[in-house]
Amino acid sequence: MNGKTIPMIENCEGIRGTGYDGDIAVDDIKLLPGPCQPTGTCDFEVDVCGYSNTRNGDNFDWLRSAGSTLTANTGPSVDHTTNTDQGFYMYIDATGRNKGERAWFYSQYFQPSPAACFTFWYYMYGANVGSLRLYKPDPSRTVMLWNATGNQGNIWRQAFVQINSSTAFQVTFDGEIGSGYLGDIAIDDVALHQGFCNNFTTIAPSTVTPMTTVSYPPTKYDCTFDSKNICQWTQDTTDQFSWTVHKGSTTSLDTGPTFDHTTNSINGYYIYIETSSKHPNDTARIISPMMSLSTSGQCLKFYYNMHGEDVYKLNLYARQGSSLGSVLWTKIGNQGNVWKYGSIYLTPQSLSPSASSTVNVQLVFEGVVGKSYKGDIALDDISVNDGLCPPSGKTYDNLWR
Repeated sequence: MNGKTIPMIENCEGIRGTGYDGDIAVDDIKLLPGPCQPTGTCDFEVDVCGYSNTRNGDNFDWLRSAGSTLTANTGPSVDHTTNTDQGFYMYIDATGRNKGERAWFYSQYFQPSPAACFTFWYYMYGANVGSLRLYKPDPSRTVMLWNATGNQGNIWRQAFVQINSSTAFQVTFDGEIGSGYLGDIAIDDVALHQGFCNNFTTIAPSTVTPMTTVSYPPTKYDCTFDSKNICQWTQDTTDQFSWTVHKGSTTSLDTGPTFDHTTNSINGYYIYIETSSKHPNDTARIISPMMSLSTSGQCLKFYYNMHGEDVYKLNLYARQGSSLGSVLWTKIGNQGNVWKYGSIYLTPQSLSPSASSTVNVQLVFEGVVGKSYKGDIALDDISVNDGLCPPSGKTYDNLWR
C-alpha cells in the first residue's frame, strides 16, 4: 500500500458446536515480521511448528534438543539449520529402550496436491542405530514413503520424498530403536514444497541467527521467591525445621549469600536453611506440586548457595507416594560465596525405584545441617522444562508468571 503502515485488528472466532464435547483452545499467539513459512516447514528453533507426538500407539516420544545428545558416539553434536550447538532438532533417545520400540511424530494435515515434495535432513549415527521411516497414513491403509536403516555416518543427510494425494494428508516420522543404546536418530529442517522433487536438487535450510538464550514457558514448579513466599511448593511437616524466605545476608556471619540470584541485589528474595541453634543432621525439606513424569522426561533447574566452613549437604529426591527413595542429586561442603547452577534430567527410568512408564512424583529439596552455625544453604530460581536440560554453556530464560 505505497509503503504506508496500515493498522489492523486480528480476531480469533470460536463457534459453538452442537454439544458439550466441543471445547476449543488457542495458545502461543505470535505476530512475526515477514511472510509466513509454508505449511509443514520447521527448523525446530522455536517450537515444533504444529508437528506432534502421538498420545497412543507407539512406545515413547520424540524430543526437541540442542547440542549433543546425552550419549557419546551417537546422535548429532550440532543441528542442521545453524550448524552449531545452539540450534535445535528433534531426536529419539535410544538409552534405556528395548529393540523394536518405536516413536511416532505426526505432521499437521496438508492440502491435497498432485505433486508435492517433502524434504528433511536426518542424522543416523551410532553402532546400534535402528530404522527411520516416513509414512502417509490413509483411512484405508498406511503407505511407507521412505526408509533408512542402520548407521549412516556422523553427518546430516537430506531426503526427498515425492507425494501425490487427492485428499488432505499428513506424514508420520517413525523412529525405531535398534540393538543398543548407541542408536539415537535425529531430524531437522523439514519442509513441504509444491512440485516435483527433481526440481529441488539443492534446498538450502533457512538462515537464522543462532540462539544464545532458550526461553521456556512457565510451570507450576517455578519460583523466584520474590513474592515473599515459596509459590506452590510446601514445607515438609515430618522434618526438624523449615526453609526461610529471606533477602539480603542471612543472620549469621561468614555463611549464606549476601543477595539473591534473580535480581542480584539485597532487594531480591531466596530461601535458605538457618543452621544456628540446630543439631547436626537436622533436616529441612520443601516439596513440589505433583508432577506427572513421562518417558520424554523433564528438566529441573535451580541455583544454590552453599557458603560457610561447616556447610553440610543439599539433597534432591523424587518422592513416590510416601517414600523419598534414593538421592538423585547431592552437593556436599562449602562451595564458596557464589550462586551455582544445578540441573537434573528426570525420567521414570532415572528414579529410584525406577519405572518404565509415566509416574507421579513430587520433587523434594532437603537441606542437612552441619556441625555449627556456619552452615547456611540457600536456593533460588527453581524452574522446570519439558524434555532435556539446556546444553552446557547455554543460558536460558523462564517466562516467570
